[in-house]
Amino acid sequence: MDPAPNDRRAYWQDRLGRLRLEAEPLDVQLARRHAACWALTSITTAIAAGFLALFASFDRPDLGLGLAALLWLPVVGVSWWDHARLSRVVREYEDDLAGRADEGGPAPS
Repeated sequence: MDPAPNDRRAYWQDRLGRLRLEAEPLDVQLARRHAACWALTSITTAIAAGFLALFASFDRPDLGLGLAALLWLPVVGVSWWDHARLSRVVREYEDDLAGRADEGGPAPS
């Protein structure tokens, strides 16, 4: 028994999180998030390098490196982890659509 199309749509919308099925294509939304991850990485890296340089100028690069790591690792790590998770979910969604089309079932639009 196949679940209703609206139930499948709600399921995938819940799994896709910030990406919207009714908006622009998912690959465009994913590309925009990829660019945002790179921007976040570069800005956070610049700020972390500033902290490292500031503390190094006062002969304490160890504290600067620790502070930079506390800033950089969570922000950049979570950003890229979430991007990888969303990429995987989009692939699963597209595989599900392709599988439903192969079975001759109605593909959600």
